[in-house]
Amino acid sequence: MKRTPLEEVFYYIKIVSYSLAAIFAGYTVVDLHPKFLDDFTKVEYQICIIFILAAGFFDFKIKEWKKTITQILVLTLVLTFILQVLRYYKKIHPEITGTEAIDNE
Repeated sequence: MKRTPLEEVFYYIKIVSYSLAAIFAGYTVVDLHPKFLDDFTKVEYQICIIFILAAGFFDFKIKEWKKTITQILVLTLVLTFILQVLRYYKKIHPEITGTEAIDNE
């Protein structure tokens, strides 16, 4: 089924909203052991998780697998970039976010 341009925009807004909600929902597990959670602060883990979340929204067709994978990868990179910008902002503005600067590297 072909989407209109407006439907396509709303489709991607839905994916971005869901992915950001899933990222922020991570705060529901902050009581788990820090060593376990530390891995999830690494960008390579975050890319994998976001890729899986985004892929769940796509209708995968064998004929168009390259196009689908490309769309998922681009969306994954954009969402990962947004997450890294938020992390950077938190690091340089601890007084605004109410947190101490944290170095995850």
